[in-house]
Amino acid sequence: MSHTFADDGSGVIFITGAPGSKWSGIAHALSYAEPVNRSDISEDRTYVGEVGVVHLGNYFGPGMEHGEDFDRLSRLDKEDLVTELAKPFSRPGGTMIMKSHLFSRHLDHLRALFPKARMLLVHRSEEECLDWWIDCGGFDISFPDYSWYQNLDNMRVQIARDNSALMDFTRRHGLRFQRYDDLAVVADALGLRFTEERADSISALPFEKEHGFGRDTGGPAQVLRSIRRHARSTTLAWI
Repeated sequence: MSHTFADDGSGVIFITGAPGSKWSGIAHALSYAEPVNRSDISEDRTYVGEVGVVHLGNYFGPGMEHGEDFDRLSRLDKEDLVTELAKPFSRPGGTMIMKSHLFSRHLDHLRALFPKARMLLVHRSEEECLDWWIDCGGFDISFPDYSWYQNLDNMRVQIARDNSALMDFTRRHGLRFQRYDDLAVVADALGLRFTEERADSISALPFEKEHGFGRDTGGPAQVLRSIRRHARSTTLAWI
């Protein structure tokens, strides 16, 4: 059973970035923070690549479990959009992290519909994005589904469109992308908080022990250090 969220978008964080921008790692790290709702995470919504990339929890977009029409998201009315966004979550409450590459092109629409929602925007150059996406498995990535992108040439075009939309949005809203040494700064700005208790609890989960930050063996303090360093590989902006 899915659960809804506040009509103004409070309790929601929209995270977006082009394929290969390393946004999945940022979202994964933030899922360790209080009070993130992790009920969209399930065994069939995971992917672990050979280079250590981890995809975890729901991703919205064409060809995926939810968000088939999100390439035309700005044409969707609020009621339909709220229903679709809430579907992956099996329990209410907390902060719901919503992930989609295509959010990048509809940020103004999302902002208008959900004025209290927070947004985290992730940016890397087109070349870095494409190279990293290929290293992570490219079209062999089993989750999320990238069939909408059709081929490598089109993936290159779509990455450029995502980045162009992100740069246009940040410019118009007086934001700037910046690299951070500590993800806790970003979490705090988003209304989230890392604690050793939460890190200890989540890192003990089987998936996290095998593939996630739970692989660290130095206890919750070491897990937190690993999580907080995760922002260093990319540039971020938020609103």
